[in-house]
Amino acid sequence: MFGNEHAETSVAGWNLDDLIVARVRAAAGPGVAVRRITYPKGTFADYLKPASLFSSPAIKFGDLVRQVAGSANCERYVVVTRTSNSFGSSNQTVEGIGIVGTPGTIIIKASAILFALTNIQIFDGRDFSVTKHDVASTSDQPAMLRGLTDRVVGPHRDFEETAFPRSPSDVVSNAVLRDGVRALLTASLDRTLPGLLGR
Repeated sequence: MFGNEHAETSVAGWNLDDLIVARVRAAAGPGVAVRRITYPKGTFADYLKPASLFSSPAIKFGDLVRQVAGSANCERYVVVTRTSNSFGSSNQTVEGIGIVGTPGTIIIKASAILFALTNIQIFDGRDFSVTKHDVASTSDQPAMLRGLTDRVVGPHRDFEETAFPRSPSDVVSNAVLRDGVRALLTASLDRTLPGLLGR
């Protein structure tokens, strides 16, 4: 749409990876060892780009997970990546973790929505095939029905429009945004992971 602006910033200081590991550990239950496997930044970048008709990643995702796993020798691997979804009835999309704002008009009130959209895949530790996968959700309602009423299909919440960050650099130090994202991630992972991990 005309007038759209898009900006990205790093929120590495929010420790979201540690939060995800903690939620996997909680969902796996007592007696199950869970550990985080680190990997170089950008490892999964090709798979987070929109699909192209003319190009595809040089390596299958499962093979990439196998490379990252190295000699870890785990029974299964939980991979959480960002995903995208449509914004309302428009042809626009939102992706990963962020905040989207719409300016007000004479008829429509200005608004802002905080969202945290993630995809979860469980890989078998022997052949690295996907055994289970799902999009993290905070609702049991089918996505098709949620799309009729929600402007963002997936974990989201209305956010005070006046608190919308003035610049990307304002995001990192914004405790309200940080805590809101962490709450959305926690709620969606706690609802979705137990079913994927067999509990």
